[in-house]
This record gives sequence, structure tokens and C-alpha cells, in this order.
Amino acid sequence: MKIESYNTLYRLAHYQLPDGSTLTGKLPKELNGQHFGNELRSYVLYQYHHCQVTQPLLCEQLRDWGVDISSGQLNQILQQGHEGFHQGKDDLLNKGLSSTGYITTDDTGGRHLGNNGYV
Repeated sequence: MKIESYNTLYRLAHYQLPDGSTLTGKLPKELNGQHFGNELRSYVLYQYHHCQVTQPLLCEQLRDWGVDISSGQLNQILQQGHEGFHQGKDDLLNKGLSSTGYITTDDTGGRHLGNNGYV
């Protein structure tokens, strides 16, 4: 496995039209307005959600590998742009609730006001 920081400089064409307005080229669609590529973002999401690696440890690991990332940028990767996942989860819940006449839960051992509660 090869892990390295790879920076890409995008040079965008910038034109001034005869009417005085300007036209600027666009960044590749796969960037989705992000500063980091899909591979790094997917790695961060996997480590945080699946492997339960904390944000400070992830930030330290990425910096050790030469990735210039702040804790705020890491938090942004984890928090923003995941509306599709949330919508899919909500759709699944609604479909499950509409397909049955009852719902069961198991809350044994739940705490309420500092006391253990049992069903």
C-alpha cells in the first residue's frame, strides 16, 4: 500500500468578454467543491465510522503522512455533504415502519435519572 500526499494545481482559464464580463473555467466535477480527493475522504469516513478512530487521532495520522489538514477541515469531511446517506436511512426507516403493524424495542438496562430501569 502506498500512502502519499499528492497536490494538484488546477489552472483555470479566465476570459474577459467584449461586454466587460468575465468567464472562468470550472474545476473537475469529482472534486465536488472539496479540497481533498475522494480516496482521502472515503478513508477518513471509514476510519471514523467503522473503525471508531477519533478525530484527533485521524488528524495526527494524516499529518504524519504529510497531508496538510486542519482539525476543522477533517470535521468538515465528516459532517458535510452526506445528505444522500441520511435521506436513504430515513427512507429505509419509513419503509420499515409502514410495512408492519407493530414495533418492538428492547430497552432493558436503560438508565433514567441515574437509576437502572427494567422492562
